[in-house]
Amino acid sequence: MAVVSNDQIAAYIAATNGISRAAALRIIEDTFDFIRDTVGRGETVHIKEFGKFSTTVRSERQGRNPKTNEPMIIPATTVVKFKPMSALRSEVK
Repeated sequence: MAVVSNDQIAAYIAATNGISRAAALRIIEDTFDFIRDTVGRGETVHIKEFGKFSTTVRSERQGRNPKTNEPMIIPATTVVKFKPMSALRSEVK
């Protein structure tokens, strides 16, 4: 599995758009900040032909401690979901 850094994305955007790498990196970081802040408020971010970031609440449930096998309550939590759009899914196939 390849891990892509913000710097690698910035280098690609800078090369394909004729802007500086620093400017591209600021744009990427601002984009991620926007997504993080918006989803953090419980709103959905839909990026056309890419995907949708949203939150969902996992309700409290019964589980087991893997070390002791004792029953335990897993508290409710809010998690981030990402649903890829069909254009992205078709590129992966």
